[in-house]
Amino acid sequence: MAKVTLILDTRTKSKSKRTGLFPVVLKVHHRKVRMVRMKVSTLPSGWDEKGNQLRKSAPCNKYLDCDSVNMELDRKFFLAKQIVREIGDSIHLTTVDNLVVHIKQKWDHNPSSEIKRKIENEISLENWGKVLVDRKLKSDEPGTMP
Repeated sequence: MAKVTLILDTRTKSKSKRTGLFPVVLKVHHRKVRMVRMKVSTLPSGWDEKGNQLRKSAPCNKYLDCDSVNMELDRKFFLAKQIVREIGDSIHLTTVDNLVVHIKQKWDHNPSSEIKRKIENEISLENWGKVLVDRKLKSDEPGTMP
């Protein structure tokens, strides 16, 4: 059976040499262990192990928006657990690496990112008007009136 946990990776090799902070990781256990780094780092004093979240009161987290970071960590942790539940009894047919790939795909495929992608790909009204005028001029038709 696979298991996912959200932890602060306090191994000395994972500590950032530049900032001195440790990364928050999703630890995936399934025969082997794989760690997926999140985009947030903190000190051990800034991590709440019981709640699996950043401490707002920690001095090392004073420049972070802890509420939004904690919401994102919770969302990703929930989606990872959801993948394990969806696979169910077929979990023995997959590897830990394949499981991590599915988790990352689930993180990347969410409705908000689809909406964001659609909005970013849309053309402005001014540009769309130029496209229509160019089409009309290239068609060599004088206008829409008879």
